[in-house]
Amino acid sequence: MTMAFNTPDQLDITHPWPGLRSYQEHDSTFFFGRREEIEELLRRIKRHPVTVLYGKSGLGKTSLLQAGLFPALRVIQLLPVYIRLDFTQENLLEQVDAHIRQVAEDQAIDIAPRAGGVTMWQYLHEQAFWSQANDLLIPVLCFDQFEEAFTLGGDNHRIESFFDELGWLIENVIPPQLMDLPDGDLSDEIHIFTKRQPFRLVLSMREDKLSELHSLEKRAPSLRANMMPLLPLKREQATEIVLLPAADSGIIDPSTAERIVDFVGARSRDALERRVTTKGDKFFDPAIVSVVCRELN
Repeated sequence: MTMAFNTPDQLDITHPWPGLRSYQEHDSTFFFGRREEIEELLRRIKRHPVTVLYGKSGLGKTSLLQAGLFPALRVIQLLPVYIRLDFTQENLLEQVDAHIRQVAEDQAIDIAPRAGGVTMWQYLHEQAFWSQANDLLIPVLCFDQFEEAFTLGGDNHRIESFFDELGWLIENVIPPQLMDLPDGDLSDEIHIFTKRQPFRLVLSMREDKLSELHSLEKRAPSLRANMMPLLPLKREQATEIVLLPAADSGIIDPSTAERIVDFVGARSRDALERRVTTKGDKFFDPAIVSVVCRELN
């Protein structure tokens, strides 16, 4: 059988699996199997200024963020901002600005642009994000595939400056350039800003690049305080991915779903490596589950 991995941009009830493509937020109706991970990630984001999500490549970190986490964030007045930076370019902060502006435009939120020379720390403290329903929203900056900061960014002043900005955000400390201002030019509001943190950050990255975070930990010791691993699927989760997206269409029944899970379990990378849980359950690769379902569909 020749597998054609092309997938339509929009899923529907008769074609509910994206194959190798990540789930997008508009695919959330068809995203299953990660309920506990969504709840855990949401809990961490509410309690901590920064959350590091890590896992092996292909385990669905991007899908978890966009189709799982983002709808849950919106329910509690948190505003998700998906960011994947091009670390080969010079304008890293400008890229962050562009993502924030795009989200604000999509949600009809009126915000002022960040002025040149203003740090992201100061901007996010001064800028209020009011929804059309007059709810004050807290932006959650989600940096996906953050390992590219180390694999593509290089070791230069551009990346170091960007890491400085992230460090000030994570630790909620006044940037040095503001502290160096004469007392008469340093607003009392700046000191008040350190009492609150009206934003959250999520760094999502590959597990094999976690050691690279030491270059950022010098600026942000809090990074290691809140790290969440994303593990392969267990059988129950894999069965949900196969069965539940097609529940309304009736194109698959429970017995067939079990057969598909058995088929995937016998051929997945983790099964071939004989990796099992402490309870003896097999691990399942969500990408393989989705591809098999997509091709059978």
